[in-house]
Amino acid sequence: MSLEQQLDEVLIQMTSQIGNGLDGLLDQFFGFLQRRTDFYYEQEPGDKMGFPPGVAEGKCFNYFKKYQMMHFKKFPQKEGLVERWKEYTQKQKEQAEAKKTQEADSKVEEVEEEKKEISTEEKAKLMTQQIKKDNAKELGVPPPTSIPEPPKEAPKEMQDISTYNGDSTDKYKWSQDITEVIVQIDLPEGTSAKSLEVDIKTKYLKVKNKATGDEYIDGELFEKISPEDCFWSIEDKKRLILTLTKGQEVIWKTIIVGDQEIDPKTVDNSKRIDQFDQETQGHLQKVLYEQNRKLNGLPTTEEMEQQKLMEKVMNAENSPFKDSPYDPPKYGEGPQIPFKQ
Repeated sequence: MSLEQQLDEVLIQMTSQIGNGLDGLLDQFFGFLQRRTDFYYEQEPGDKMGFPPGVAEGKCFNYFKKYQMMHFKKFPQKEGLVERWKEYTQKQKEQAEAKKTQEADSKVEEVEEEKKEISTEEKAKLMTQQIKKDNAKELGVPPPTSIPEPPKEAPKEMQDISTYNGDSTDKYKWSQDITEVIVQIDLPEGTSAKSLEVDIKTKYLKVKNKATGDEYIDGELFEKISPEDCFWSIEDKKRLILTLTKGQEVIWKTIIVGDQEIDPKTVDNSKRIDQFDQETQGHLQKVLYEQNRKLNGLPTTEEMEQQKLMEKVMNAENSPFKDSPYDPPKYGEGPQIPFKQ
């Protein structure tokens, strides 16, 4: 078996394993070039890696043309195919526009019908309400009143920065977000770190002032924490700040089991972008950037790159599409076969 035949077998197996046919194979191949080679690296004068601008794209096009010519030797190029495709795509566009117009007219009719139905229902409701009122007057019964339930708001204590999403007790205040809990304890003026006993364990917390004997916290934590990621400091020599990293991203009802609990439904459990790892932050920022471009009717980065590449290919020498304007919507979903070959 020749090397070419051996490689064909390997590529056939790869295509089957990857899925999505030729698109999957091409996607993985160009992904491999990006991950494991300097194919996409833009070479500066004097560099020993990558290619000067445009050379990598040219290589892709040259290999494509090489095997296209080999194909045309076996299967001669079809006359008038470009014109037939132009006629077909124009016809498809006209049919799509006609369908949109038809659907829009149909929706207008549906809306009008719905308005009529709503109007009839509203009249029936008003008549029913009036009959109930008349009956109530005859019987001397006052009409029922319904008081809408106010939306559930967080208590004022939970809106304060030191008790945001948390609460306060007679010994400490606490706040939280989805990843950590911050405990604030007021200390006597001039308190030093040496005079404090702070014991932080996975499910236990103790804070004691050795100088005064005051015990601020001593008990079982509401949820597990990661002690190695926790830390504490004294601010202005009168305030202890404890930062506890949650073992799981869950909402805490209290700090110490048995202390007063909050209503978890009032807690903001969103997560800021800066609380994710660097790789995820980069991905999220890219997604937000691309979404913002879409919302403003602008092409995404990938769409712009594809458009540039397609314009180069279409305007290359011997291209049947040379000097034809590239219309992204026309080629966005790929061609459909308009006739039997």
